[in-house]
Amino acid sequence: MSILILLTYPLFSHVFVISGHPFWAAVYLLGLIGLFLIQAILKQNLLLVLIMTSLLVTGTSLVMQNQSTVLMYLPPVMINLGLLLLFGRSLKHDHIPIITRYAQLIDGHLDQQMSIYTKRVTQVWTILFFVLLIESICLAIFSPIVIWSLFTNFVNYILVIVIFVAEYIYRNVVYPDLPKRSFLQFLYQLLQIRPSQLRV
Repeated sequence: MSILILLTYPLFSHVFVISGHPFWAAVYLLGLIGLFLIQAILKQNLLLVLIMTSLLVTGTSLVMQNQSTVLMYLPPVMINLGLLLLFGRSLKHDHIPIITRYAQLIDGHLDQQMSIYTKRVTQVWTILFFVLLIESICLAIFSPIVIWSLFTNFVNYILVIVIFVAEYIYRNVVYPDLPKRSFLQFLYQLLQIRPSQLRV
């Protein structure tokens, strides 16, 4: 349920922005942070509790200082920075590229050709998240908030979906010997992988 609520944030954020009420977008964001804080407490995840508490205190302070837009600018930057670090660090010589690890968990042992391919896909995603990080910062600084919202709440997500689907199609065309599965089956298998399984 919390994931579903999280997915609604871009829509509500954009609606509040174009209607001239960024304050309510910030309040909605604080509610999401509070929800994840409660979940972290219930799961006794001390690190996540500290992170969510810090975000909630900082965000509330910004809203009380009439800086709602500053709070709204943070999620795209933090999300893209986090994904950039996640994918980028996995490319270090003593790590397994994250897309390679996903492929191993789904298909088992990979031959050299697929290992190279999945590493390159990881590199592509790393570059994309770097570009989106710079874009979100530049739009926050230089563009009207409506343009910033259009890109960070819609265009960027559409771009990610298009690249994700295009890579799936490309992989199945170029490597026809891979196990046959529909896109929905592939997506289901991806969602079954827990973050703890990615650690090696």
